[in-house]
Amino acid sequence: MISSRQSARQLPTVIMGIVRYARQGSYRDRSALTGTVAPMAVGSVLGAVIGGPLVSFAPVPVLKVGLGIIPLVSVVRIFGRGHGRERSSDQRT
Repeated sequence: MISSRQSARQLPTVIMGIVRYARQGSYRDRSALTGTVAPMAVGSVLGAVIGGPLVSFAPVPVLKVGLGIIPLVSVVRIFGRGHGRERSSDQRT
């Protein structure tokens, strides 16, 4: 669980990143925002709504393993997708 002290340290970093990207004009292409940010926001809200009540029923070790699997799945999807793009571009040449 993230503490308020950790949030206080992370929030300025996130805000500065958003401001810098905005100054560079990185938010002109809205498809990246709607394709990434919107699903992440919906997932976060759904996860909080569903996970909040379940926390009282699930044992801590199960929660730790479950929450550890989520980033691993994300890494596999990201790197799997990236390697697929490289292979398909190599085959075209």
